[in-house]
Amino acid sequence: MKKTLQFGLFLLFSFMAFGQISLGVKGGLNLAHQRINFNGNGATISETGSTIPTFQLGFFAKAPLGKQVTFVPEILLSGSGANFPGADSNGNRIQVRIRPFYLRVPLDVEYETAIKGGSRIFGGAGPEFGYGLFGKAYQGSVSGDAFQSDGFRRFDFGINFVAGIELQSGVRLGVNYYLGIASIITSSANSALGGVNTSWYNRELAFSVGYLFHRK
Repeated sequence: MKKTLQFGLFLLFSFMAFGQISLGVKGGLNLAHQRINFNGNGATISETGSTIPTFQLGFFAKAPLGKQVTFVPEILLSGSGANFPGADSNGNRIQVRIRPFYLRVPLDVEYETAIKGGSRIFGGAGPEFGYGLFGKAYQGSVSGDAFQSDGFRRFDFGINFVAGIELQSGVRLGVNYYLGIASIITSSANSALGGVNTSWYNRELAFSVGYLFHRK
């Protein structure tokens, strides 16, 4: 994972040095949810939290790798999370709300093709790295920091899938899906569950609008 990130940054700076890179800004709507797998006593139970709306905002670059293939790294502030049903110490039903925010770095390789009017459609995928910046976990009226020793890890990793259209004006309309493949629950939180091995993953469907300066 570390080598993939280093290779992506090497490519980015190489293209910048030769002036072949275009820069842009983007923002959009995230529809985030999380999936939990409970493994114990020879059985696996999965639960998916309800989807919540949040946002993404940041910068991206675009550099050619070939005639129709481009490297598109991004740096984003991105919200994740979900809602889960829960209960308090008295057995009353409450809602558990997870609201973490990450610095995310997708490193996508995209294939694009020209369409009528000078626009381009594109699609691709790549690894995505995340680092937890801040966030809260709410259990009813009680809240605490999301990133702590008995909560969530700060590191997240997964695969990003993307598609969209880039207009001749430089406006980019995109949709992407983030599939987290690294469990974000800490070992301390996992141990506290007493014999139940738990894995916890981020998932995000996002719709974005971006603008590419000096489209090449």
